[in-house]
Amino acid sequence: MPAGGTLALIQDIGILGVDDTEDALAAIARVSPKIASEWPRYKTLEEVHEGTERRSDDISDTWAWITDSDVRHDDAARLFEDVQLSSSPRILEHTAEQLNALFRTTSFFARLSPEQRQALEAENTKLYERLGRPIRSCVATVLLTARKRGLAR
Repeated sequence: MPAGGTLALIQDIGILGVDDTEDALAAIARVSPKIASEWPRYKTLEEVHEGTERRSDDISDTWAWITDSDVRHDDAARLFEDVQLSSSPRILEHTAEQLNALFRTTSFFARLSPEQRQALEAENTKLYERLGRPIRSCVATVLLTARKRGLAR
């Protein structure tokens, strides 16, 4: 990458907000505590922006924190500067049937036993019926950019 080039990282992340995410995550925890323990920790959008600001000297550390993943690389802080975050949050709404169909496409669902899959689908149906409306979740598309330094430190 030439000096002054830009690195851009983009991903959808779950966001805590005015939605039903905590109830849906609790249902996963009831069905599979192991999978729930491995789930990324959701943050509010404000936390994501404030945390990025605190980590703005290291894109790798920032990305690892935002995505709750082990992707940190020690050279990134030396190679990149001017870390910037843009985000676009949105509320998604699903019926229990739609949410169950979505879950069937995920890797975590494939790790569940047939009994756990049925139990999770039943949990989602109960949640939908209890709410009397679509199940809401909040996601944000986050874009993290950093410029390549012209000279190594």
